[in-house]
Amino acid sequence: MRNSKLLLRLGLVVLGCALVDTVLTVQTSVKAATPRQEQIESGRTLFVANCKMCHGDDGVGGRAPTLRGPKFTAPFVRKTTEEGRPGTLMPKFAPRLGAGQIEDLALFVSSLQPVPSGGDAAKVGGAVVLRDSVLTGDPAAGRGVFFNRAVLDSCHVCHSYDGQGGRVGPNLTNRMNGRSPREIFRRIVVVPHRSVDPAYVRVRITTRGGVKYVGIRAESGNGEFHFYDTASLPPVLRAIPKDDVASVVPVAGSPMPSDYATRLSLKQLLDLVAFLKSGSSPVSLTDVLVGG
Repeated sequence: MRNSKLLLRLGLVVLGCALVDTVLTVQTSVKAATPRQEQIESGRTLFVANCKMCHGDDGVGGRAPTLRGPKFTAPFVRKTTEEGRPGTLMPKFAPRLGAGQIEDLALFVSSLQPVPSGGDAAKVGGAVVLRDSVLTGDPAAGRGVFFNRAVLDSCHVCHSYDGQGGRVGPNLTNRMNGRSPREIFRRIVVVPHRSVDPAYVRVRITTRGGVKYVGIRAESGNGEFHFYDTASLPPVLRAIPKDDVASVVPVAGSPMPSDYATRLSLKQLLDLVAFLKSGSSPVSLTDVLVGG
């Protein structure tokens, strides 16, 4: 009987050790399979400090190109970050950033890429990300962004839509017809300063007294030269006698802000595109990044 009890105790000990070993193995496996979210969050912090100023909020573009597309895998981003892009404004970040930091940054940028169809989430560049269809732009919310009266540089200050808004810049009611969400996002929202309508080119007006203004021509009449002074927001409509105008010279560039990608969140940008598209359907992140 004693031998039987002893064997039973030894059996329970062995079983207990086996269970502990199994639990530890499972825990280790779970940790290994956990998405590298801490690295991605570290990469996000590094991106804001080093990349956002040029590539915009979440890499949607700004002074530098948007960081979207199939080529932006973790290895590609890692190599580009380490070596830079000779002949461009993209510097090399090694050795200023360590190998671990560059790896985190690469994982973050790769996690921003749209997920192929088929499920709500998938691995992109080694990270698990939600399908981009989760983030969509809403036309009604976009109208609120366009006509936001609490912001001095809101779109309606210079542009009109459906008869409402300013007359400094083009009327956008019909201008968006035929444009894809991708075109609107890039040419109107992200890089508007790269394309200037000839009718709205800025000019430098110098009076005979030597006073200088920079603005956009307006309809003139009654012997006066009218223009919108873009030195402040909202632009001020000014009128000076034509006889007092010494010269009117075109000025390079556009009065449009070039940093909407940092002023507005990605959701607000998508809302704005959906509104300008004049559609009743939401606009997804895929529509503006890989659409026609």
